Amino acid sequence: PEMISKPSIAPLTKITKCRKLGARVILEGDTIADAAAHAHATYVTKEGLKYINGFDDFEIISGAGSVGIEMLEDVRNADAAVIPVGGGGLIAGVA
Repeated sequence: PEMISKPSIAPLTKITKCRKLGARVILEGDTIADAAAHAHATYVTKEGLKYINGFDDFEIISGAGSVGIEMLEDVRNADAAVIPVGGGGLIAGVA
């Protein structure tokens, strides 16, 4: 099962969707950095879980790169692509 660490200000829709998918959601701290620090200190160090950053992980970014490949396969002569930039993982992979 997945454990998701989010800051206390995380949108309720994201929390609800993660829980509906069966994830254990932990709310800790006021920022993403606080939540990550808590996850490392508590779950990585003490429980031996692996921490995967959804925006700064090689495999996540590589997977996002497949989106760019699919776009090029679908539209060979595209002049531009509009990519949303939230956490940066998608744009890093597509670039």
